[in-house]
Amino acid sequence: MLTALLAHRVDHLDARDLVPAAVEQTTARLLAAGAKDRVSVGRWDMRGTWPEAGHDRAVLSGVPDYLQADEERRCSTQTTRH
Repeated sequence: MLTALLAHRVDHLDARDLVPAAVEQTTARLLAAGAKDRVSVGRWDMRGTWPEAGHDRAVLSGVPDYLQADEERRCSTQTTRH
């Protein structure tokens, strides 16, 4: 839901999730909202390789709820770098 709301406020949005079903639901929601052309949706595990820098904002909605303390620190560091 947050992705669809943000999609109408940006030029382009990269939306990522670890769970394939969430990617499918987000894609369907964006198509229904007429916002899919501004959003690339895909699967990504933030514990792996991070994308190259170049984004002007990062929104990690609900992510800290699923991380251990060391993963949360790494996530915070990576987010500020990107």
